[in-house]
Parts: sequence; C-alpha cells; structure tokens
Amino acid sequence: SAVGAYHGSKTFAEKSAYEFLGNEKPSFDIVTLNPPMVFGPILNAQTATSLNESSTFIYNILAGKTEGKLLSPGLHLWADVRDVARAHILAFQTPAASNQRFLLEADGIYNAQEIADVLRKHFPEQSIPVGTPGGGLGLKDSDIYLADNSKSKEVIGMQYGSLEDMLI
Repeated sequence: SAVGAYHGSKTFAEKSAYEFLGNEKPSFDIVTLNPPMVFGPILNAQTATSLNESSTFIYNILAGKTEGKLLSPGLHLWADVRDVARAHILAFQTPAASNQRFLLEADGIYNAQEIADVLRKHFPEQSIPVGTPGGGLGLKDSDIYLADNSKSKEVIGMQYGSLEDMLI
C-alpha cells in the first residue's frame, strides 16, 4: 500500500543512515527526529486544494465538509510544525543529542471531536459539526497508546505547545 511504502521508506532511510555512520565512520554525526502527524501554520498553500493531507483533515472540519459527521474519530499522535522546527535547532545546538533518535510527539493525543471543539470556540461563524462537545471516545487510560517524548525533553530541552496553540 502507499501508506505502508511511506512508513517503510522512513524506517529504511533511518536504518541506512545509522548503518552508514557505523560502516564509514564519517567526521560528522547524525540525529534523527521522528514526528507523527505534523500540523500547524501553512506557508505556501494558496488554495484548499493545495493543502497537504494533515492540513486538509483540519480544513475539512473547519469548512464543514465532513457531511455533519466528525470523521476519523480515532486517537492520533501529533506535533506542531513549529515544535518540529525548534527540535531541529535544539538538536543541532546540543552535543548530547549526537547519534540519537528522538520521538517528537506533543503532550497528549487528539481526536476529531477535540479539534472541532477548539475550532468552534474560535470560529463560531463556521459550520463546524457539533458532534458531542467535550466528548472523547469513552476510552480508559489503559486503552490509549502514547509515544514517549521524555527523551526529547530531557536531552534537547523540548517543550511542546497545546492542541489549541497549534490550531489557532
């Protein structure tokens, strides 16, 4: 599948980079930064049709293009593009980051309902589906998976913004 190929390409590229490092012993090091879904301000999209997939997901909720439903109710890991950019700078400036990999996940997860709630609060004039405001999926903490971002906080000093900060 295309999604499987995309994920595989990321995995194989990272493995190849570390293999190169081990075999060739270059005079430089590497740091791998691994964000999940990346959202945030868009620099170059001029129309809705030129948005990337992550931004299209949010745009469709904001524009009421979800046919009255909140699609993709699953829980998702995410990162703000500004946090990802900051992680690049911090990794470059932090010698202890040398030859390490970091998961860049914001603190917490989101679902389509939470996005709709934040957007409706800030853009009440839009036709954003209501769903069940404040409602999650009724999952217990033990049913939810998270990536551990503590290494990025401890080693390079990352601090992550909130879902609301990212959306607005």
